[in-house]
Amino acid sequence: MIGEPSPKQRESFAIFVEARQAAEDFLKPGVNLSDVARAQNDVFRRYGYGEYTGPKYTRVRGHNLGLHFDENPYILEDVNHIVKEGMVLIAHPNTYLPLAGYMVFGDTLLVTANGCTSLNTAPRKLFQK
Repeated sequence: MIGEPSPKQRESFAIFVEARQAAEDFLKPGVNLSDVARAQNDVFRRYGYGEYTGPKYTRVRGHNLGLHFDENPYILEDVNHIVKEGMVLIAHPNTYLPLAGYMVFGDTLLVTANGCTSLNTAPRKLFQK
């Protein structure tokens, strides 16, 4: 952010943080990527922003990371793909919300035997200047 974030920008950021965390808490071998997307979307639905979880406002809820930074399988509610240990994904709850516009952020995640671990080292906070 340039300057002090508004209350709506802070509220929006908090919702995105919760959605990202929902994906990370759910992600482990054997789960379906459709359910990872649903875990994120359910956060937006809980706050009354369910209409913003569809393709009109949202591209994906994350994607695989391999030879290219944005490749299949995508994390969407209609993608049927079982997560395997060793996969590297980016879970990012990107969407437009009327609170503060379009936001994208998330972490690169390595799927481990019991869940996932972030490969990022940047602090998880709203940066401002």
